[in-house]
Amino acid sequence: MSVRRTVTIINLEFRPHRRRAKNPDITLTSFIDVIFTLLIFFAVSTTFSSVQDGIKLELPEAATAEHPFEGVVVSLSETGQLFLDGREIIDLPALQSEVTTMVAAAPKLEVVVQAHRTTPYESVMSVLDAIRLGGCYLIVLEAKRLAVPQE
Repeated sequence: MSVRRTVTIINLEFRPHRRRAKNPDITLTSFIDVIFTLLIFFAVSTTFSSVQDGIKLELPEAATAEHPFEGVVVSLSETGQLFLDGREIIDLPALQSEVTTMVAAAPKLEVVVQAHRTTPYESVMSVLDAIRLGGCYLIVLEAKRLAVPQE
């Protein structure tokens, strides 16, 4: 008796089905919405960052006053209280030390000095000296713009 063997060969060739590539569609509408939203966000956030920190003072008036200034705000009240960016500083040596620390971190630091209009000149000069001794020479004295009548 002879045994007959049958061998079946299975073709295992895998070929990926070729699908036709779709033309890529980019929906510009949602992309433009996102860009427009980001533009509005940055425009609004930059206008809020230009607000100066400090305390409420009645500033002296000057026809040549300019606004706004960028920098650290030192405020001197009519009672002689000293503030640096809205927080109270105890005395002039403490102000000098704070300015020294800030100048070490940012060498081109600009300090905006606000003084109440009735503050004695001597007090303002003492504050200016403390700032200069701290190493900062970019100092701006802030004033309220005087309304000049048009001719």
